[in-house]
Amino acid sequence: MAIDPEQALAQGAAAAGNELQSEADALLPVVNGMFTETSINALIDAVNQALEATGFEGELPEHEGNATQIPVEVMRAIAMLNDAAMELGLGDLGIEVIEDDTDLAMLASSIVQLSQDQEFIAAMTEPAMDPMAEPMSAAPMTAPTGMPAGGMPDEEALMMEHM
Repeated sequence: MAIDPEQALAQGAAAAGNELQSEADALLPVVNGMFTETSINALIDAVNQALEATGFEGELPEHEGNATQIPVEVMRAIAMLNDAAMELGLGDLGIEVIEDDTDLAMLASSIVQLSQDQEFIAAMTEPAMDPMAEPMSAAPMTAPTGMPAGGMPDEEALMMEHM
């Protein structure tokens, strides 16, 4: 049975994507503590609200049961929001100091405030501009010497330049 090259390529890309995601997840802060289902779900609701306010899909699922660690997919979203807030000079969400339900409630409150900050929303919803990119001008481009407007070089003109 022959393997479809497109399917093999898709499987390879998926495996590489999973490996990259695992590496990125390993860099996330690990939040350990004693958390109730209610506090975790309040945090998830706040994160979903912030994601939706900034143009992302806020579809993190509710958590069932008490836990000693915040789910990885929730931490990914919180880390993204935290990085963006820090980049904009809006402060750190304080992810590293979370140990209990009170800390989760404070984090959820900070995330809700962030989701209502117009500067944050604008920065997250506007396309990013490359700071190194120069603004494009409306001036028409001209062909280099020896190059007619059609794009192919004029061999006679090129020969004359070299003489």
